Amino acid sequence: MKKLLVPLLLSYGSLSNSNAGIIIKIDLDTTRWAPVAYLSVIGDYTKINSISYSQIIATSKVSPDGIYKFSTKYYPEKDCLYRVHFARRGYPPASLVIGGADQNYFFLFACKEEEINIISEQGENTIGDLKFDGQGRNSALKELNIKLKIFDSLDYQGTQINNRFFWDAQFNEIKKFADTCSYPLVSLYALYYIDYDKDYLIDPKFYHNYLRKWKSEKSEYFEVFRKSLKGSKTNVWLILLISFSGLTPIITVTYKVYLKRKNNAKNMLTELSINERKVFELLKQGKSNKEIASELSISVNTVKSHANSIYSKLKIRSRKELINFDI
Repeated sequence: MKKLLVPLLLSYGSLSNSNAGIIIKIDLDTTRWAPVAYLSVIGDYTKINSISYSQIIATSKVSPDGIYKFSTKYYPEKDCLYRVHFARRGYPPASLVIGGADQNYFFLFACKEEEINIISEQGENTIGDLKFDGQGRNSALKELNIKLKIFDSLDYQGTQINNRFFWDAQFNEIKKFADTCSYPLVSLYALYYIDYDKDYLIDPKFYHNYLRKWKSEKSEYFEVFRKSLKGSKTNVWLILLISFSGLTPIITVTYKVYLKRKNNAKNMLTELSINERKVFELLKQGKSNKEIASELSISVNTVKSHANSIYSKLKIRSRKELINFDI
């Protein structure tokens, strides 16, 4: 791997120029990684773990000194979530590696005519510690991502019940972050890491207060979130009606809805390959990537690749959501 030409902190200020854009300084091993960066716009937080060619809006070839640049001139006026990723040589451009040292992407918020300077310090990971110029929403996003990486790296041993209790405790920390974060889109991003639609049934007060706090937010991200919670509110009323009315027709309808959802879940599982199904079953038991790799005699990277595909096909966002996935 080539060395940086000058110390990172000294070169950091030199990245700035008068032209708006996203400027990235990163030192990649170009024998493993194609010298091209890809920029995608993530218009819906449910698509965070998915990738397609339609999401990619720009590419940037690396300069001789390891700099990638994307112009924000034609981007939306309002803040949007963007993803920068790199592809391994020989791999299709639209490919993600989720988790581990070879994770090949990172997120940031940007808007039209904004200048954002980013430096990735060298380390064991493909994308090292990111440094954003100044403070703001991307620094808050970095703080959140540090928390998420710590949680994802924990290999908790115990029964499935204790495992769920463990994850509930971790997700309460994420909710606390979302509640105290002063940047609305970063705060909302945090809630998409947890199974918030089911959590609403347990802690509706938190979400009522949360929506009240950000009622003035008109972004599409919040509109999607509000619509999603409306469905959860309907479920709450159904539960209350069943509990207090004792009406058989309501119970019957609710049970049919439950069966329909269960059948939909089974249909989604048929989309998994044989190997993905094996990984799915072990993930559902709460086993770590290392344990799964050992049990199936495959590499940890292969486990991560299967997990990424499972998340995308089942439209889930976290291990907790996978553990709670109804079959």
